[in-house]
Amino acid sequence: MKLRTNNTTTKKVKNQENEIHHLKAEIRRIGAEYQSLRADMQLEENTEQADIVLALGDINRLVEEFGQTISEHIETHMEYNPPKKLFQLKDLLSMFGQVESDLASKIKQDAYLLLEYAIQAVMCDQLYTHLFKPFHPSISDDRNIFVTQIHGQLARQAPQIISGRWRKDAFNSISGSLALGSQDESSSERIHGLLTGALVALLGKIDGIKPEGVLKEHDKALVKLVTKAEELNQLIKGGVSVLGNFQPIVFSFGRAFQPSHMSEISSRSNKSIRPKTILGTVELGLTKSYASGGDRKPEETVLCMAKVFGSPK
Repeated sequence: MKLRTNNTTTKKVKNQENEIHHLKAEIRRIGAEYQSLRADMQLEENTEQADIVLALGDINRLVEEFGQTISEHIETHMEYNPPKKLFQLKDLLSMFGQVESDLASKIKQDAYLLLEYAIQAVMCDQLYTHLFKPFHPSISDDRNIFVTQIHGQLARQAPQIISGRWRKDAFNSISGSLALGSQDESSSERIHGLLTGALVALLGKIDGIKPEGVLKEHDKALVKLVTKAEELNQLIKGGVSVLGNFQPIVFSFGRAFQPSHMSEISSRSNKSIRPKTILGTVELGLTKSYASGGDRKPEETVLCMAKVFGSPK
């Protein structure tokens, strides 16, 4: 009887010890999560939504300045080296996409201003397609689709504090693993190369211009733009989490005008007349989505409208 009592007591003590060990492990885990969350909150106390909007504004300003500089460079070159083929509006319009033949007669903008818009549209499209739109700019399309789908599902099921942290950790984990591997080129070099290639293709449509030479003269400005864009991408994907999910936006040629997400860059005297479709995006917009969980779609807010060049009527 005494032996049975001792065995029972020993089992109770062991069970209590196991439970205490488990509770201590849970406390350590919760403590680690708390410290991590606290670190996140401290980071985001120093990063406000206004800072992200301001950073996007800086990128748009650099895109605009680059477009102006290249357009002015080409205009000056044309004055001193008149081309055999005159600079036609219809040729410029084809830079945006396949347009109707009578559209050129409806354009009121100066030819070089139109060239400026075309340059801005190409740059915005390249930054969006290859940097801001993917979950991570340095992984394959298949992997991007897979990780984006996981994050999308998590954003419906879990609140922002969880889904945002997952997105942040996943992005930084991918960046870390890529840094340990052997990459032929950095993300910045790749984005710079894609921008340069797209601009060479665009400017190559102008008779008498050597695109590579023009761009080489202004390469420092392009490098500065890529650096700023990379910094913003790192901040919104691998920096903030609790604030929400920030997404720069661009709309491509032929899209219907969407007043909730677009504003028009235009010389129209009557601002109430809106274009049916757009030719391109000349300034990046910005949205923020915030996850609530409970199988609900994250709530989206438009923080900055994308500025677009509308097709004239």
